[in-house]
Amino acid sequence: MRGNFLALPTDCPQRDERLGWTGDIQVFSPTATFLFDTAGFLSEWLGDLSAEQKADGGVPFVIPDVLGVPDPAAAAWSDAATIVPEAVHLAYGDRGVTERQYPSMRAWVEKVRGIVGEDLLWSTGPQFGDWLDPTAPPDDAAKAQADPAVVATAYFARSAGILARSATLLGRHADAEDYTRLEQDVRAAFIAAYVGKDGLVRSDCQTVYALAIVNDLFATERQRVGAGDRLAELVRAAGYQVSTGFVGTPVILDALSSAGPCLPHVAGGVLPVVVVRGRDGRDDGVGALGLDAAGRIDQSGRDDLVQSLCLRRGRRLAAPAGGRTRTDITGVPHDRGAAGRDG
Repeated sequence: MRGNFLALPTDCPQRDERLGWTGDIQVFSPTATFLFDTAGFLSEWLGDLSAEQKADGGVPFVIPDVLGVPDPAAAAWSDAATIVPEAVHLAYGDRGVTERQYPSMRAWVEKVRGIVGEDLLWSTGPQFGDWLDPTAPPDDAAKAQADPAVVATAYFARSAGILARSATLLGRHADAEDYTRLEQDVRAAFIAAYVGKDGLVRSDCQTVYALAIVNDLFATERQRVGAGDRLAELVRAAGYQVSTGFVGTPVILDALSSAGPCLPHVAGGVLPVVVVRGRDGRDDGVGALGLDAAGRIDQSGRDDLVQSLCLRRGRRLAAPAGGRTRTDITGVPHDRGAAGRDG
């Protein structure tokens, strides 16, 4: 983290790229706010995001926007406009950042609302998707198992919900009603289009189940339980090795935990650790509990995979002990629990 938080949140210190990728910080911001006091740093960067945001609400993929993509809109990356302000508010209880970023947050959600059309499914336009899925070919990191439309629509529901909670926090009651209804409608559209009656989710891979579970994109308990069981089955079938990309990896542990009864028979009481070796052959020690955990499994792969694995493991360990989750935006700062800080 200290190697990446120099003037702006960059994505990886091992390359000369050094760009402020929005997808990286939307994933990492909950961990960053737990590990260090990043209130000022992230608030200033969010001001840059607002300044770089397009007139129609589009959010560039890097901030500052040195790429100059004319019409930027990509799920998970552009959703930094809503997710990072919420992470800062939850960590520090600062309504000010929500107030300052609210126009930007609202503009982004309205941008997506204009993209999706009447069916509310974000199924058009280029997407990064579950970037760096291990099954994707080296020359096409976006060619993941997860259907990009499933990923994008799940993020649309999430951002609409964040905006609804932010509007409630700020006393913008008309907006709160509007965006609460929008979130509910997007959830309903997602469920109708992508979730079967037994909980099977379109494209049937770990990432889509993890996203559906953590965002509660189900209409019935039967669907919820079925999705958790299917996620557990896929994790076992993969030998507990990394089978998710940039979008799925940060949420899969939360999904396994919240899926309830599936966790013990996934891991036999010990959540396994997945290890990815870097190009230099060293053990990068990524995984659920770091180097000291039992059940270690080695998996060769590109050092790029380490990036998404490391992004949220500190936050994952802290959240249960804190007792509150990201949904508590309405005036309640996130508790910083007694769990050890895993940097």
